[in-house]
Amino acid sequence: MRLNKLINAFLLSLIILIFFEIISSAIFPVLGIHNIRIAANILLIFYLSMRLETPFISILILIIQSIHSTFSIEGWAIGTFIAVIVSSVIGYFKGILELQNKIFTFLLILLFQLLWFLIWGTLVYLKSSDLNYILVRFLYFLGESCVNALAAPYFFAFLDKIWKFRNEQSEVSV
Repeated sequence: MRLNKLINAFLLSLIILIFFEIISSAIFPVLGIHNIRIAANILLIFYLSMRLETPFISILILIIQSIHSTFSIEGWAIGTFIAVIVSSVIGYFKGILELQNKIFTFLLILLFQLLWFLIWGTLVYLKSSDLNYILVRFLYFLGESCVNALAAPYFFAFLDKIWKFRNEQSEVSV
């Protein structure tokens, strides 16, 4: 994939991220849905980590998390740190990860979200020593992660069309 195609696909992906962030932060609360957010930033990070073969993935993650932080009270720094760690783990298993099967994609996204939460929970616990907060957040996490994992195969199929991975090779080097 050429650099200009990568930039265009990434910019379009960021527009989609902003769209989902607006839905999660503005539309859902108006409808009375306060406990579930569409974590499009996490899904986009997982997707790019599984599909791109580039040393710039951490910069892409920083951009994604910076945009996410404008719509969320979550700290961008801790999210970026965790995302780079999870992206590195995904990189180790990239050769055996297959996103064609919806059930496997669902389970894979649940697993990586659990890893994300475990790292987040550990860092928050080290900072605050408040295990009750982490347990309450874990209950919210279960609902959110199931929604995100159910949406992941469709979200990834949509991103495949933007990034044109079906027409080219399965991963892209830049």
